[in-house]
Amino acid sequence: MLQKGFTGLRIILNIFLVPFTLLILVNLISQIVSDKPPSDFLITKNFVDITQVDGLSKLRSCEGHRNMPQYTDEPNSSFKHYLYFKDKRIPGNNQQVKIFAPFDGYIVHPLSQGVTMVPLSTRFPWWPLNQWRFNVEPVHTLPQFGGIINKVKAGELIGYFNDDRFGNAEKEAPITLDLIAGVTAIPPQFKDGNGEPWKKMDSVFNYMSDAVFEEYKSAIPGLVNRDDLIISREWRETHPCKYRAEGGPYFDNGRPGDRIIEEQNVYLGIGIKDLDKIKKKLMGCYSEDVLQKPVECSK
Repeated sequence: MLQKGFTGLRIILNIFLVPFTLLILVNLISQIVSDKPPSDFLITKNFVDITQVDGLSKLRSCEGHRNMPQYTDEPNSSFKHYLYFKDKRIPGNNQQVKIFAPFDGYIVHPLSQGVTMVPLSTRFPWWPLNQWRFNVEPVHTLPQFGGIINKVKAGELIGYFNDDRFGNAEKEAPITLDLIAGVTAIPPQFKDGNGEPWKKMDSVFNYMSDAVFEEYKSAIPGLVNRDDLIISREWRETHPCKYRAEGGPYFDNGRPGDRIIEEQNVYLGIGIKDLDKIKKKLMGCYSEDVLQKPVECSK
């Protein structure tokens, strides 16, 4: 009878301890990350048609919501770049914005409505952790890329912007893509109302060939180098982001037209430091409704 009791106890312990041990092991393994990505983690083809792009946010901006590397000691900000497009979403049209492979590599599907790519040198592309990734969302990939791992060439059409979360597909709303470069690790860190599954996050522009970056320099007057698209840690420490409500995660960034130049987004066709023109654009002074705002647009 006693022997049976011990056997039952061992079974119960195995049921709980084995998965728990495995989870701890995977967690520890996922924290092992190279400080630098492989040399072929380099955007050699633009992942969008830049002529469709209206503007983008900077790294460490106060746009959107908190999105940061796990367990960082930096002040709150967003380590994403938001890419804004000129056209609004047309309900029922899921092919407005094409997404292209940024480098030779593999499409691997993350646990979100987006697409993640790892470079060709990745030895185990199916492994979800420890590897530098380029992530863009919300995107639906083409049917032929429906597998777990899909090999693609740089510049190959891989999908389209498609945001059908929360009924968004039926709304005429701005088109925005989220861009992330970093490494996934588990479990996610939950802080200020947001789950953070990324480590070693960095600007995607730091992993872009000079030829591709030249496309952005040509489109944005005054853009000189990649640091122009990154807010420094020192600036953010003295100019902290504010939450809309206590506990976050969404930021209150104020009215776009009221922001100082360091906090402004970057817009194609407008000088990167031309605050006057940026503010006029944000007031609609470069659109057809300029006649409806004669006072504001004359300033």
